[in-house]
Amino acid sequence: MPENFVRSFCFSAVQRQIPNAITEIIGRIMNYGGQVYIVGGAVRHILLNIPIKDWDLSTSLQPNVIESIFNDMPITLTGRKFGTITIISDNIPVEITTFRTEDKYADLRHPDSITYVSDINKDLSRRDFTINAIAYNPYPSTTLVDPFGGCGDLARSTIKTVGNARDRFSEDPLRILRCVRFLSELGFIVDEQTFDAACQFSPLLAQIPRERIREEISRILLAPHVSDGLSMLVKTGILNVILPDLFLESENCASSIFKAISICGNDLVLRLSTLFYHMRRSEHMVEHSLKSIKYDNYTIKTVLKILSNSNLTWLKEDENLKYNLRKLLYYVGAEDTYRILEMLYTIIISRSYVCSFERDEKTDESLNGISLKSIEKARKSLTEVSHDPVKLSDLDIDGHDLLNAGIGADNGVELGKALKQALDFVHQNPKFNKKEILLEKLKVLQI
Repeated sequence: MPENFVRSFCFSAVQRQIPNAITEIIGRIMNYGGQVYIVGGAVRHILLNIPIKDWDLSTSLQPNVIESIFNDMPITLTGRKFGTITIISDNIPVEITTFRTEDKYADLRHPDSITYVSDINKDLSRRDFTINAIAYNPYPSTTLVDPFGGCGDLARSTIKTVGNARDRFSEDPLRILRCVRFLSELGFIVDEQTFDAACQFSPLLAQIPRERIREEISRILLAPHVSDGLSMLVKTGILNVILPDLFLESENCASSIFKAISICGNDLVLRLSTLFYHMRRSEHMVEHSLKSIKYDNYTIKTVLKILSNSNLTWLKEDENLKYNLRKLLYYVGAEDTYRILEMLYTIIISRSYVCSFERDEKTDESLNGISLKSIEKARKSLTEVSHDPVKLSDLDIDGHDLLNAGIGADNGVELGKALKQALDFVHQNPKFNKKEILLEKLKVLQI
């Protein structure tokens, strides 16, 4: 299978996929006498026919030489200590790293020291997974440099560490989360020894900077096979390490939540809200969990706002549906109103999917009496009311109009209440949003 996989690799087609900026960089390094290869995710994605986002090159030339070769281009030296120079060509960031080997990782993040080498095979030996330890140069030959069988693992859709999995994960435990992320992005399976090592070393993730944890979790949540990734987080014990407050009461509960996340929109706030929906009555725990992995204040506040306004039992009340939707738009805004409805919709579907054997075919009500039909109707109605006046600033009257009419002149609190009452009238019927109608209604209330 690996041989067939490589044989099917159309090198001429690949060369057409490589941007001119990359071929120019490769050409400059080779003209200088250096070896250079495309490595990492770019090669993996070429082989899998997936669009390439990041370009990484590995070279025999040392950083100071790379700097001199590309002194006419924007250069970033942030990674120079570890042999990496980033250059910008045609607005494409390209990381160029000198062939190297690495010493132990005392801080579980960076190697204590690096040694430059002249052999691409030695450089590939330091990488995390076999599918990332493949190198390719489009010019000198049409063969791949693949010393650890990465092509075979790609053909078998398998994630496997380079060398001993225990060594790789103990050096840098974040590789455990990267393993889950690749599973989530590619839909692969995890090699048995790699899985066992992930279980064994997952507690080390508690020592990893929380920002790095957050980045991987976000990418897992937004990946095509997110449900598989989240399931592996549970099976390996990783979830208990990185989000100990995220209580999943049963396997069915977890399966239902993960299914809902997989079918809702590819929106990080929406997927985080869905992940924590079952904990909506414990907002402090949700907030603590999100803060613990360093989510920004906007994301945290938005998730909490969605969860605290997700009890939409009024969806069953057809006669007040549009009125309640306008009020929801006032409280949370249009974007989060749509998110709430989508979250509830996918949760109902996922519960029916996981527990279909218990489902009564006569009804699809499975979430506090709210049915899929009621949410579908709400979505349609939301489109109809989306341009209605729903905010105080939308009113045809303001505080000056009320004061001129003798309403709230002696009491600022009463003035504010009158404006909110006017808004409630408009929520009931947008046609009331005329100055004379609203003033007349408010004066009647004052009698």
